[in-house]
Amino acid sequence: MRRRLIAAREAGATIVEFAIVMPLLLLLMIGIMEVGVAFYDYLTVERATLEGVRTASFTGRALDADCQTVNTIVAALPGGFLDRVQQIEIYHADANGNQLIGQTNTWQYNGGADPFDCALSWAVLETWPSVGRQTVAGPSAPLDIVGVRIRMPRNWISNFPPFTGGYTVDESSILRLEPEVFE
Repeated sequence: MRRRLIAAREAGATIVEFAIVMPLLLLLMIGIMEVGVAFYDYLTVERATLEGVRTASFTGRALDADCQTVNTIVAALPGGFLDRVQQIEIYHADANGNQLIGQTNTWQYNGGADPFDCALSWAVLETWPSVGRQTVAGPSAPLDIVGVRIRMPRNWISNFPPFTGGYTVDESSILRLEPEVFE
C-alpha cells in the first residue's frame, strides 16, 4: 500500500516536471532550427557575393562584365534562392570600401524563364558602365574597386516568439579590378 502511494506521488511529480520542462525544450528546438536556417541563408548569400565580386574583378571593362557577374551569382545560388533575392548591386567603391553615390548598377530579377539571360530576365538600372572602369595600372590613376551587394528579405519559418516578422540579409564584398594593362 505504501509503495503504491509513493509511486502515485512520483508519477504526479513527473507530469508536473514534464509540464515545466517541455515548453523550454520546444523553444530550444525551434530556436536551433530557426538560427540554423538563417545562418545557412546568410552563408549562401555571402558565398554568392564573393563569387560575384571575383567575376566582376576579372571581367573589368568588358561590355558584358555585369551580366557575367550576375550569371556567376545565379550559378552560386541554390534553387529557390533567386526568387527571394530583392536586388543585386554592382558598384564603384572608394579605398575604404564605401559605395560611391551615383555609381551603382542595380539588377532585379523579373522571374524570366532563363535567369542566365540578362536581357530578358533582369531589369537593370545602370549608372556605372563597365567600359568606364579604370583597369590600367600605373601611377596616373589607381585601379577602380568594384563591389557586389546582394539583398534578400527573409521571414522566420515558425513565427513562434521571439522569431516573428522578418529581416533582410544584406551582404557585400569589394575587390580591386584586375589590371588589363600596366603603364
